[in-house]
Amino acid sequence: MKQYRLPDPPEGMMLNTNMRIVDSIYESLATQTNGFCPCVPSYLHTNEDYRCPCKDANENKTCKCKLFIEM
Repeated sequence: MKQYRLPDPPEGMMLNTNMRIVDSIYESLATQTNGFCPCVPSYLHTNEDYRCPCKDANENKTCKCKLFIEM
């Protein structure tokens, strides 16, 4: 299996301190969504705006998955 590395948090955000959430999201990113946000429908997994960290997290500091939280 290809190794997956979590992306760097968007500016002004950090990795969630709740490791249960991080582990769950990591598992989805690594094995199910190929690095696309697991919180969006799979038909959007071809749009780079939804690659983690998604456009919303980068621009609005809003991570729906809670992988990243504001500092």
